[in-house]
Amino acid sequence: MQKPQVLFALAILFLGLVTAAIIGNNGTARPIKGHEIFVAETASEMMARDDYLVPYYNGETRLQKPPLAYWLAIGFHRVFGEPGSTVVGELEARLASLISGVLVLMVTFVLGCVAFDDRRVGLLAAAILGTTWDFYAYSRSARPEMIYVLFCTIEVLALMIAAKRHAAGRSSLPAALLAWGAMAVALMAKGPQFPIFLLAGVALALWRRSPRPGLAKILHPGWGLALVALVLPYYVYLALHVDGAFAIWSREVAQNTPVPVWLRPFRFYYPWAVTKGMIPWLAVFGLGIVHCWKRRHPNASMMIWPILITLAILCFVGKLRPHYVLPLIPLCAVLSAWAAVELFDRARQDADAGWLLHRLLSAQAVLIGLLLLAMGWLASHVDPLTGLPMWPKAAPWLAGGAALAGLAFWLARSHPARTFGAMVLALVSVSMSISRGGLDISPYWATASEFATKVRKIVPADQRMIFQGVHSAALIYYGRRIGAQIFLTDWIKAHGTRDLPYLVCKNACEFGGHDIKGEVLLRQADRGQKRHMVLFKPDNATNRAEPQPAAREKDATGRQDLSGRSARVQPIP
Repeated sequence: MQKPQVLFALAILFLGLVTAAIIGNNGTARPIKGHEIFVAETASEMMARDDYLVPYYNGETRLQKPPLAYWLAIGFHRVFGEPGSTVVGELEARLASLISGVLVLMVTFVLGCVAFDDRRVGLLAAAILGTTWDFYAYSRSARPEMIYVLFCTIEVLALMIAAKRHAAGRSSLPAALLAWGAMAVALMAKGPQFPIFLLAGVALALWRRSPRPGLAKILHPGWGLALVALVLPYYVYLALHVDGAFAIWSREVAQNTPVPVWLRPFRFYYPWAVTKGMIPWLAVFGLGIVHCWKRRHPNASMMIWPILITLAILCFVGKLRPHYVLPLIPLCAVLSAWAAVELFDRARQDADAGWLLHRLLSAQAVLIGLLLLAMGWLASHVDPLTGLPMWPKAAPWLAGGAALAGLAFWLARSHPARTFGAMVLALVSVSMSISRGGLDISPYWATASEFATKVRKIVPADQRMIFQGVHSAALIYYGRRIGAQIFLTDWIKAHGTRDLPYLVCKNACEFGGHDIKGEVLLRQADRGQKRHMVLFKPDNATNRAEPQPAAREKDATGRQDLSGRSARVQPIP
């Protein structure tokens, strides 16, 4: 078997292993949480309203994010969902991210091959990316981040191909159109910021080349802007049909915070976020930074400058969100892989390079060992859904990962290529232990989803509910409590302490330091935490009915609790 065939077989094997690791345990056994609920619930309400252009969440318009993730969730629900249901399930909401994650690995592999004309770089880059913590976490999330990463990476790859075709005297138009098309789709996935940053970085890298190529002949901006403009009618439609659309979009872009603009770069938050995104490949990532500093490569600069420009701009952003840097992680993986492959080649002839490679691989094996210890500690806890220990399901995978990490440390001096392979397999074992063992199930959201399912069976659908100290998202999605959600302090300011409706509180319902008198209908403990979620009926509750939005009227399907059995409710006096 020839070497290219071996590398291709390894790439297919790795892709299959990572797919198996990220796809497992993504249904009702792992409740969706926080921002995932925004996607699933918004898609559900769009279907219930039979309005696929204006996103709605909790009965109100939601324009904070573009609609692509909602449309994909609706499409997967049409294919895999329960007939007649308008509620997008957990797996249906996550499928777009799962598929995007696998495609990102393929695009990263091609990017490494195209940038450095070396299949080893592409394979190692995909292996590094596919075994980082951020890739694993966001590939298993319904949030639109991984969709955004996919099309941003396609944009950089297409621009790289366009530059190479132009240098070879061939037409760059097809590749440029692919880049602009990826920008247009990314705009519908999460917004225009990152595609613009990446385009500016690539353009600057090309402009710095000597001799300087014609940017217009590589980028074809006229055709590109015409292609991107195809998505503008949708935003015009929203602006015409939703009051305050421009105000919502401007707040999302401005992101004003109390921190002065000139002080924000001193937080160094986003450089640290990129570093965190490369966990556990920190040793290889450090090598990549040094290598990019010392080595000049025209195609490497087409990834370095987009990273630098993006970080420079993000340093002035008001909000601190680690997922903002996710589109940079595939580029960092390619540059790190390039540095490792070149060091590997030098080590064959240079004793000093061999010493450095040995130390690098040993340090990386130790980092993987620390990650295994952290996962072992996490596996010692109980399952937040069942209350049973998680270690029996996770232990075999962790034991295999530990053996592979030890093998990698032992092989670090004599067989560098096999060492990388053992480390990648060890990290895939870690991923399998997380997904198969349920280590990434949030105790809070597991409690909230189970609690919301029970609340749905106790409180009539037409009754108002207000909240204190808890997140209402689970009650909206799992409890189907769609409508304007009001917190206790806001209700009392408007209506006083009389005529209180049903309350949902954390631990106890109180106001002004005094407990509210009434009856506790349901108390749900958060396993492993000293907190409870409480359903409370005040003594003077009016239980007034509220008008229900169309989303609830059209939702005629019931949902079961997370174990697949009907929830049995035993009110607590």
